[in-house]
Amino acid sequence: MEILELQKFKDAELGICTTWHGEQLVERLVYDALVMVRILIEEDSMGEHEAAEFIEREFVFKYAGDTQPIILWRNSNDEDS
Repeated sequence: MEILELQKFKDAELGICTTWHGEQLVERLVYDALVMVRILIEEDSMGEHEAAEFIEREFVFKYAGDTQPIILWRNSNDEDS
């Protein structure tokens, strides 16, 4: 099974996570949602709230198959945010 990669958000990739889907192991890419927001603000001129809603609507609340990426929302008080 091929990993689903979000080309626009390559800079937001954190790594790969192996998870169970039914009775099989699948690999899924993990993305940093805060970096995704920053990319949308810089490249698409979205506001912060609009970018966060876009990510939720397009990547969190839509099922994209067994290898759907994991979107990680870090705490805003993390050192490197």
